[in-house]
Amino acid sequence: MEDYHHNKTFDKIIYKDVVVKEKEFVKCIFTNCDFSNITFENCSFENCLFENCDLTTLKVKYSHFSNVIFKSCKMIGITWDEASLPCSITCEDSNISYSSFYGMKLQKMKIYKCIAHDVNFSEANLQLSKFNYTDLQDSIFQNTNLVKANFENAFNYNGIDLINGKIKKAVFSMPEALILLRNFDIVLK
Repeated sequence: MEDYHHNKTFDKIIYKDVVVKEKEFVKCIFTNCDFSNITFENCSFENCLFENCDLTTLKVKYSHFSNVIFKSCKMIGITWDEASLPCSITCEDSNISYSSFYGMKLQKMKIYKCIAHDVNFSEANLQLSKFNYTDLQDSIFQNTNLVKANFENAFNYNGIDLINGKIKKAVFSMPEALILLRNFDIVLK
């Protein structure tokens, strides 16, 4: 495989259980690809689109993602905190469950209409991020910066730490926002 790819489309590529090192992808489109259990090591993705791809347990060691969009992808179990910073990704209609964004700086990240079960957002800076229409069941937001984050129409976000996290001016929808009070052992009537 070449080291530099610009403005290319990769369709129905099956590349599993391998290590891809030091490749650069700029303005590339990946559609219907199976990259499950692949390792991207020291790779760079800039202004790329992944659509209908299986990226289950993808490893992103020291790889850089800048303005990368994932649409309708299966992205289960990715440890994003192994990626190089800064990291700029958008996830739409995708399953990002069991992934980790621990301690990452991801201001303005967009997670839209996703399934995000058991995702670790602890210690992350998610200021101005958007989680609209996303199911955040059992996801953890421990000591997370959620200043001005938007959770409109998101649900199951009971893992948000209101005491230790920063949450000023974050947006939530009713009645789902009442779940945030669950951790305070109070009675609502």
